[in-house]
Amino acid sequence: MTDAEFEVQKKRIEKLRKWWYGALGLGWWLITYQYVRDGFEVDGERAPNTVASTHADWRYLHATIQWNIRALDSKEIGDEELEGIFVHEVMHIFVNEFRDGSQQSERTERDALAHEERVCTQLAKAFLWTRDKALKEAKA
Repeated sequence: MTDAEFEVQKKRIEKLRKWWYGALGLGWWLITYQYVRDGFEVDGERAPNTVASTHADWRYLHATIQWNIRALDSKEIGDEELEGIFVHEVMHIFVNEFRDGSQQSERTERDALAHEERVCTQLAKAFLWTRDKALKEAKA
């Protein structure tokens, strides 16, 4: 991946950030973006096929979204799919508070994360549908 290709992917993400932050009311959050070219990891484990991962600290309204630029580029993810991924990752910021942080069994923690993934996917779709409906009504 060239530097130019890397920058193209970063700009696609930044464009989404600019629009969705206002739409979702994320101005109160300090959200850091990390753009990873090689060696993408999630929770300390290699995850070369994962496009993005979000870690949030709801107590302080801080979050970090890591983007695996190589996976984003190699999977040839279109703008619409990237927007869905972006909104999904932001939803993790909102629902992170439901993780109570208590010591759970590995299975319970895995199950809870699976439910969180489904909730974030559904919320992302709901926000995208709402945006699309508003845009259609505005044109009518």
